[in-house]
Amino acid sequence: MKLSASLAIDPAEFLKPLPGMADDDAVRRLEAEFCWDRAYPDVYRFLAALADAEPRAVARFIESRGIHEAASVVGPRVWSDYADLRRLLPPVRRAEVDTICRIHRDLTRS
Repeated sequence: MKLSASLAIDPAEFLKPLPGMADDDAVRRLEAEFCWDRAYPDVYRFLAALADAEPRAVARFIESRGIHEAASVVGPRVWSDYADLRRLLPPVRRAEVDTICRIHRDLTRS
């Protein structure tokens, strides 16, 4: 209710499904992609953890969708937090993302 009041949004808006989440097939695909090991009981809890920038959720998103998409969803701090997130990635994916981070760092240096 406090969030609703502070954002001037009708509380009923919070009860509506997330865009794209009304389709059961879409939910099942997202759960297969992000909740395969049941570390998150459902895609909604995964998305909540991602919104909170929980390291495990962000790392899982990076593993599945890449660091560029993670930065566009979670925010640019993904790049600066990557040193802490990398330990949560599988070794092969970590090596790939390390390379992307080095390139990104070199390109964004002023």
